[in-house]
Amino acid sequence: MKEKYSLYKSLNIEANEVVPVVLLITQSVFLGIFYGTFDIGAHTLFLKTFPEDMIPKAYIISGMVGIVMTAVFSKYQSIIRFSSLAKYTLLFISLLTILVRIFFEFSAAKWTVFLVFILLGPLNILAILAFWGTVSRIFTLRQGKRLFGIIDSGQVFGIIISSYAIPLIITFLNGTKNLLIISSVSIIAAMIFEMIISRRFNLDIETHSPTEVKTDEQEQVKLQHFIKTPYILYMALFVIFSMFTAFFVQYSFLVVTNEQYPGEDDLAKFLGFFTGSMMIFTFVVKTFVYSKLMKTYGLKISLMLSSVLLLIFTGLAILVGLISGYHLTSAGFIYFFLLISLSKLFNKTLKDALEVPSFKLLYQSLKKSIRFDVQAKIDGTINEIAALISGLLLGGLGLLTFITLIHFSVFLFLLLAVWSLITVRLYKEYRKSLEESLKEETDLGSEESAYRLSEKITSDNNALNRKLTQIKRFTPDRYLAYLDSLYKQSGQINQGLSKMHRIELLLLEFTNNKSLEKSKSLKLSKDVQIAPNAAAHEIAAFLASTDEAHYFTALNYILKLEAKPRLNLLLALMRIPMPEVQKISIRLCGTLSDTDSTSTLAEFLDSEHLMPDAMISLDQLAQDSYKVLIQMFYKTDISLTYQLALLDLVGHINTEDTAQFLLENINNHKKEIRQKAISQLKAFNYQVKEKDYPKLYHAITQTAQNVAWDISALASFNGIATESPLFTAIEFEFQNHRNLLMQLLAITYDPRSVQHVSDHLNSDTAEGIGYALELFDLFLAEEIKPFILAIFEDIPFVEKALLLENFFPVKVYEPNELIIQIINRDPNLISRTTKKIALQEYTNYFQIITDELAAQIFNPVKELQVLSSQIIQEIDPTKHQQLKARVKPQYRRNLDQKRLLETYPEQLVLNNYYRAIQEICGLENPFFIDFFDHLSLIPANEIKNKQVNDHLINYFVFLVFDHKEITQVDPIYEIYENYDEIKVAGEVIIGISNQAMTQLMLTQKQTVQQLINLI
Repeated sequence: MKEKYSLYKSLNIEANEVVPVVLLITQSVFLGIFYGTFDIGAHTLFLKTFPEDMIPKAYIISGMVGIVMTAVFSKYQSIIRFSSLAKYTLLFISLLTILVRIFFEFSAAKWTVFLVFILLGPLNILAILAFWGTVSRIFTLRQGKRLFGIIDSGQVFGIIISSYAIPLIITFLNGTKNLLIISSVSIIAAMIFEMIISRRFNLDIETHSPTEVKTDEQEQVKLQHFIKTPYILYMALFVIFSMFTAFFVQYSFLVVTNEQYPGEDDLAKFLGFFTGSMMIFTFVVKTFVYSKLMKTYGLKISLMLSSVLLLIFTGLAILVGLISGYHLTSAGFIYFFLLISLSKLFNKTLKDALEVPSFKLLYQSLKKSIRFDVQAKIDGTINEIAALISGLLLGGLGLLTFITLIHFSVFLFLLLAVWSLITVRLYKEYRKSLEESLKEETDLGSEESAYRLSEKITSDNNALNRKLTQIKRFTPDRYLAYLDSLYKQSGQINQGLSKMHRIELLLLEFTNNKSLEKSKSLKLSKDVQIAPNAAAHEIAAFLASTDEAHYFTALNYILKLEAKPRLNLLLALMRIPMPEVQKISIRLCGTLSDTDSTSTLAEFLDSEHLMPDAMISLDQLAQDSYKVLIQMFYKTDISLTYQLALLDLVGHINTEDTAQFLLENINNHKKEIRQKAISQLKAFNYQVKEKDYPKLYHAITQTAQNVAWDISALASFNGIATESPLFTAIEFEFQNHRNLLMQLLAITYDPRSVQHVSDHLNSDTAEGIGYALELFDLFLAEEIKPFILAIFEDIPFVEKALLLENFFPVKVYEPNELIIQIINRDPNLISRTTKKIALQEYTNYFQIITDELAAQIFNPVKELQVLSSQIIQEIDPTKHQQLKARVKPQYRRNLDQKRLLETYPEQLVLNNYYRAIQEICGLENPFFIDFFDHLSLIPANEIKNKQVNDHLINYFVFLVFDHKEITQVDPIYEIYENYDEIKVAGEVIIGISNQAMTQLMLTQKQTVQQLINLI
């Protein structure tokens, strides 16, 4: 059982996909056997029954029958349920196959052979339509990317098996016509599997993943539009001449093969051997050559290769035929036959393995509104018309008495020459289309709209005060806008608001009117007077009063002072240790635009309670004082929160100085600052100058190296334990770093172009990713292009890692080596959560204390220190005591605590609840792993125990998951604002502290605002 599971994992098949994949592969094998035996039988019988001039006529009739049958299939697809249509289609093919075999016993064999030949193409098309219609209804496009190649291989191997088995079949069944018996049995088996599949799966709805919903309205493209649009015209011409070539090569191959093998059985055996070998060659080229060819030489060579090789083989065949003869009795006929056979081999192989997948890329550069309609018309209508014209051309040439086999080769040579020119012209139009596509405006989205708060104003004063306090504390940059909306609705200050919010509204009124003389909201009393030149502590007493008349009078007094004495007073008030007075004085500095107070205000960015007021005031001053803020960023011994706050404030000022300041910090050693600077610069829409490129290229290279390390780490799993929390965590690291890389590229190059590329990369289809790489090739600088393309190649992680070894010092690790690498990795390159999960996995790979583990007991991060201490204690208590004795006393007491996450470890939450957390918090995948560092997993007994719950007061919100529903894809959860409201019954409790919210407001604003709106 383990071996089977490992096989499925190695093939990238999920557990719930095993049954449908096995059923569909088996069905496709039978369809391959059906087509292989029918194809060889039909061609052998036809060639030995009719002269070669009947081949074109049969092609014409077969094409017309195919058009009618596919039209009928398409019509009924919208009338009856697909599950019924698929079964009836395969039943129809089964009955028709059985009937034609019976006709051989009761009717003239000659016309029965003709019927078999013209039914070959149409019946195969119907079977394929039914089969792939079934597949597309079972799997999503995302699943299809992984599985369609595996499923399609069943048909290939069915054809190979049946082709190589032809000699045995003819021997045992006595005759080529009896190949139809094998065809009948195979198609009946395929029909039975279709019935089983339709019972087990719902085929009457189309399956889409959320990202596959098409929101663009599709336009219908008229055929005359093909002529007016050069790019679409050359696409159509490419398909037409490709079809002409295929028919002429097939015709020449059948004629010379018929001459080379005059016996019916010999011909059938050769066709079987040739078809089987051709399918193997096609499989090898498609699997091992296509991706490397595209990567090394690009789309142009992939499209040109078929016509160029056929030109060479056809030219050589013409020379050999003219010099040595092309009839069976000629001395050089065998060489002529070999060259024509090679032409057939390469035509079929390169068409299926290179031409078709490469051509799909061309559709990607069309507008979304017409892409699918153009594809349907070219692959359907144009293709069928080309097939019909090919038959007419062959038939017309055959009517001319002087035309012989060599002339067909000459005509084919001319067609190939024209096809090569069309391919060159098509590629030029494709490049033009790429450039036009990059110039088209792309909706980049507005960060402002993404971070918009709920505009709903509640009439409940308690709820309104609480909400305003939360907005001010955690989204200070939106607080004044929300207040302004509130003021415009009421026209005056709401008497139910708390003191601080009423003062803020009064200051807002002052800002709008530049005076309070006409204010209807200002409540003053003649009984309350402040003496001129009152001391700061006297003013503070008025401001701290709960009496409205007192604090409004004090505000009015301050606002009427001259600038210099007013500033001195405010600076003095800020030094008085009364938080309420400090908040009011801080806010007055911002309202009055006192830029001289900037450095003093900035000092409060490290204060948890005063920071929001300082942020609001500094935001009002930043336009005039941003240079002071930039200087303060480089002070020594300042906190990360302080630096992030300064970056946030300066990032809104659109000047050359601030742009250069942000550019300097995209290479900062602290990841939070680095990420903040990148996101601010991207929102800045800065026009990059020549002198900026070295900094940007350095940042891009460093970020690409982080992505390369993530890829090598993911490759280290190599199909095993891909459902583990560690794999999930590294996936998030990879997405985060990849997202930063795309942001850097959007800063360096046209953001619309990068967004366009990103959209196609996120399509998660081979065509979309291939097209995105083509777009990258247009504008990326040569210094960074090779490793950027390698990162985004549509290949497995293992192959990517090997490719990236050429650019960065990365390697694929053994699982135990990977654990050590993660534990030892620079914390500015990896999240704390990923390190914690690696530590929790440590004992699965080691039973000794390595130096890397021992070093973690001295880690300044409490969680990592406690966790490593617990692991060392479990492995070697004596060593633990020795290491503990070396830890600084202030950190040593942490080691005496039990592991906080003992009950509900990270693995559980990351595996089972992260999707729900993403939905609750409005998180994007790339940022999730950093967000997880700010979550606290709280054991249920802490909620129950009233003696240890004081610290829980400092939590902003609690997400409570039902532990019983751990196996559900979407676990049940509730949201609580207060810990004492939580009803504990064995739940998983995740808390987000106020301190975490403070840092999140500077790094992940959208998430913070989502949480505020939720509660």
